[in-house]
Amino acid sequence: MGERLVDMAQQGSLDRPLLGSWNDFGQQLDEPDRVAPDGLAGTYHEVGGHRIALVTFPAPQEPPEAYFAAITTGGRYLVLEYGIDIVRDEPYTVMCEWTAEGSHLNGGPGPRPTADAFLTEVAQRL
Repeated sequence: MGERLVDMAQQGSLDRPLLGSWNDFGQQLDEPDRVAPDGLAGTYHEVGGHRIALVTFPAPQEPPEAYFAAITTGGRYLVLEYGIDIVRDEPYTVMCEWTAEGSHLNGGPGPRPTADAFLTEVAQRL
């Protein structure tokens, strides 16, 4: 699946299925829980010798919503999630990964929430 998504991103054809999936999933939610797809996009990148589909999500509002996801041709799915330090009441980011088995792995503190910083961090973890 990763290879196919990366190929779609490279061809510039990932946005439409992303939007369709976003809207289909949103239909399962109550109206107040739906999030507009503002900023939702899929782009292609080559980082550290790896082909990656970068998904940019709408700005996160609540932990653990994601800023970005990186999908690799090897099937890895890394995300940069939004978190809030409950002691200082300050936002921070967390690098995570979803495995093929459905496990959510916490990879520790993440970079600032920009595409370039995220892709640099992804390259270091691949």
